[in-house]
Amino acid sequence: MTNQTDARQADRRRRLLRLIVLGVAGLVTVMAAVLVVAAYRNDAAIEANRVAANAQVISQDWARTTVRFTGPDGRVFISQDGVLYPGGLVEGQRLLVEYDGTNPNLVRVAGRTADLTLLPAGSTVVITWLVAAPLLWWLRPKRSGGTGSVDAAAGTSSEDKVGDNSGDNAGDSADDNAGDNADEKVDDKAEEKTAGKPGETADRKADGDPHPADATRNSTFVTED
Repeated sequence: MTNQTDARQADRRRRLLRLIVLGVAGLVTVMAAVLVVAAYRNDAAIEANRVAANAQVISQDWARTTVRFTGPDGRVFISQDGVLYPGGLVEGQRLLVEYDGTNPNLVRVAGRTADLTLLPAGSTVVITWLVAAPLLWWLRPKRSGGTGSVDAAAGTSSEDKVGDNSGDNAGDSADDNAGDNADEKVDDKAEEKTAGKPGETADRKADGDPHPADATRNSTFVTED
């Protein structure tokens, strides 16, 4: 009973860890897909109201790259959300950008599109599942272990018990039948003997055979004469 309880608890822990791994891998996959979809939507918005301008990189870090550019009307804009597809840019660099005329904060490096997001997003998904797959295999439910052995042993014991009971019952039945047949034969022989003696006596009397005692008595009389 203790072994079965420990096995069940271990199986529950494995299932919980398996769900966690699946959840993390699935979340990374969804985030990568959302990133790609969002990039294509931003490109579509820029293409719908595209305005080109000269810009300069004023700050660059791991989170975002900020650029400053001047619109056709002379107004100066600074992209608060950073520029899209900033790979390779350095602070102070001058470049051509394209932005959404209705939303100047939506700006991208001219000539770059959402296709550039496919490689990093796809690589992230592939690496994630390369790590998750071995973990999921290691955390798979072990159904062919102790439980199966216990069930097999129980089944074997049940079959042995059924076989032993059947053999014992068959042996008892055979012994009982043999005893009954023997008793019946003895009773039949006894009845035959009992029935045969009166018949033999009656036959002797009918044939005129004297009784042994009478024969002895007659022989005695003949000797005296």
